[in-house]
Amino acid sequence: MSPRFLAIVWFAANLWPSLAIHAEDWPGWGGPAGNLAALDKRVIPVEQQFKLEVAWKVPLGSGYSCVSVSNGVAVTGFSDDAFNYLGAFDANTGARLWEYQLGPVYKGHTGSHDGPIATPLIVGDRIYILDTFGTLFAIRLQDGQELWTRDLPAEFDAYVPHYGFGSSPAYVGEVLLVQTGGPNRQSVAGFDMATGKTLWSMGSGRVEQQAPLVWDAAGQRQLLAIANNSLWGIEPLSGKQLWQYEFTGTNNPIGSPTATLTPGSGNRLLFKDSSSASRLIELSEKGGEWSIEDLWTTPHLKNTYVPSIYYDGNFFGYNTRTLCCVDEETGDLVWRSRPPGDGFPILVDGHLVIITKQGKLSIAPATSKGYEEKASMQLFDGLVWSPPSYADGSLYLRSMTELARVDIQGSTEPSMALSKELGIIANSRFERFIASLEKSDDRKASIDDFMESQSEFPIIEDKEIVHFVYRGTADDLAISTPIIGERFDHQMNRVAGTDFYYYSARLEPDARVSYRFSKDFSQTIVDPLNESGYVEMPDFVRPNHLREPDPSRRGRLETVSFDSEELGKKIVLDVYLPHGFSSQRLYPVAYFNQSGIALRTGMIERALDNLIGESIEPVVVVFIPTLGTNPVTNYEEYAGIFKDRHSRFVLNEVIPEVEGRYSVKDSPDERAMIGSMFSAIATIHTAFNYPGYFNKIGLHNMWWDEGVAREYTPQIPNPESRSLVIYNDWATYAYRSPNEGTDVVASARRFANTLRGKGYDFTGVEHPQGDQWGDTINRLDKLFETLFPIR
Repeated sequence: MSPRFLAIVWFAANLWPSLAIHAEDWPGWGGPAGNLAALDKRVIPVEQQFKLEVAWKVPLGSGYSCVSVSNGVAVTGFSDDAFNYLGAFDANTGARLWEYQLGPVYKGHTGSHDGPIATPLIVGDRIYILDTFGTLFAIRLQDGQELWTRDLPAEFDAYVPHYGFGSSPAYVGEVLLVQTGGPNRQSVAGFDMATGKTLWSMGSGRVEQQAPLVWDAAGQRQLLAIANNSLWGIEPLSGKQLWQYEFTGTNNPIGSPTATLTPGSGNRLLFKDSSSASRLIELSEKGGEWSIEDLWTTPHLKNTYVPSIYYDGNFFGYNTRTLCCVDEETGDLVWRSRPPGDGFPILVDGHLVIITKQGKLSIAPATSKGYEEKASMQLFDGLVWSPPSYADGSLYLRSMTELARVDIQGSTEPSMALSKELGIIANSRFERFIASLEKSDDRKASIDDFMESQSEFPIIEDKEIVHFVYRGTADDLAISTPIIGERFDHQMNRVAGTDFYYYSARLEPDARVSYRFSKDFSQTIVDPLNESGYVEMPDFVRPNHLREPDPSRRGRLETVSFDSEELGKKIVLDVYLPHGFSSQRLYPVAYFNQSGIALRTGMIERALDNLIGESIEPVVVVFIPTLGTNPVTNYEEYAGIFKDRHSRFVLNEVIPEVEGRYSVKDSPDERAMIGSMFSAIATIHTAFNYPGYFNKIGLHNMWWDEGVAREYTPQIPNPESRSLVIYNDWATYAYRSPNEGTDVVASARRFANTLRGKGYDFTGVEHPQGDQWGDTINRLDKLFETLFPIR
């Protein structure tokens, strides 16, 4: 027996269901045809109302795997704090039949969550799954016994995806089809399903979470495999390449490379070829020669991990966070809807079945007439990041904490989820005004009088309530603000029969937070009544260090360029020199990570000009730009695979270059490193691992998720052994993404508690502001006064 075999067969003897073939299974990613569509018909009543009813719900660990269902068994991947698992559940009762330990838990990072990503594939009496660390498993369905494994990173030199391996396998005949993601003709492979032997491999290209698709085109069954920059048509049994389509694509792990192939009518195929558009191509074959025609690209299906689906001449998918219907012939937008919310659709009996990331399950006809919900329920309280599955008349769904089966049943009254009232504060004076409009004979005149009576916008009430208002023609109006969270818009409330919109919220009396309006889904606009883009509550005090400085106290900004051996390219640094800088004296020095945004506004120079000589000593500040391979997240450079390279670059190249040009002190007690979010991780990584360089640390909005905490908590030095000066602050409205479960505010609070637990009495607190540079600059005085006070 394999030492990896866990096989906790809870009820194998008595509860194991029959292996009879059921009318409709959902055996793997995308369902029976791989296109996220059920084959079953007459499931959802057309002439009759219907309701959704929970048959069972059981606890489940974190993970992204969808639920595969066959022979009365539901299987999915999940995790606990220690391991990743493949688990089997009785489809009738939800009882756990067995679980197999895949390996150590894959810990989430940069917004992701723990656990497996790929969806298991059930074929007969075997299950196949690719674990997040890159091991391909064959498991026996009946009892969870391991049959064979393959190590993709070791055997195929597979590129390790940013979020871990997550490509779900497919099959034809006895050939298991897997996107292995390696170079040198090792990007796609076929394996013998019984033994795991490699039958063929082909292609070269990186793969993130793309899944292969078995598809019939021009009368020939073929495997479609998509890497980050290439799409192939392959004979699945032999591995022979039929055709190849290359596209620009991107190696950014967000959005585009995770796109699922969506077949349209005939030989048409939709896929996201970038984060900003989707592309429709059409294949044709003549005399054994294949040709590919580009039909259109559309900006209406973009900027999302969510796959699209096809039905009756239309594609249905997401444009960022709103559901869209796109015409197959033209790529034109047919309709766009904010309900039901950002989620994952499948197609069942001509209906969209959507589970939102906030756990709401909804069903609506898939038509060109618009989104009209027929039934819904709030199924989960926790976060959801997996499409539904359908088998034998039931839906199978999972969140990050639960697994459920939901049945569709005819009913005299449909089940409809209660809508939450958002952006309304009961019993406020403003809400009483809104209520009074119901009785008004002339709502427009009443609103006109109300608006003319206001002295400022947004409207502040009793120091702790803010009312955002907008007047104008719009089909849809939403508000985006850190008060709600990133990438999570809320529709504004509209007074019926008027062009008056509003959204209310509670804030701290001294808060300052940005906001924007989204008009008609695509136009991001500033508030016409407040073009600053910020709400400033009554007790917020504009910082004095951002005033226009005295011309006689202005410092200057110089550039320093040099060739970096560590990075293999020319580097340009910006260096701030205080007023009166002289080579006859030595200055303390601060190294500022990720400084591009900070320098763009010119405000940091203004702040330093005002602070130096007033509350801080003269200091040289070196601005280090972002130099990583992924400018979207910067994670690799600051906290991922290149973090040691970044430290070596700073210590072995930047510091010697600066000290060779300028008269700065070379003591760690006179050097500071400063960073925010990911670059804050780089700051502590360098300071903790290379103790002879920086004893002053400045941190904003520390990204302290479980993985970072696990790595760096043991590295925090004892205060008695090393004298560190630490400034650490964070924003109440720092990065929080409800649709991803990411919360930098909570992580920064955890980091602060960790420092306190280690015995550090650091300077810095939580501020009721956002985490953009326009917010952070307000607190720059506290940072520099902590690190470089006038002595």
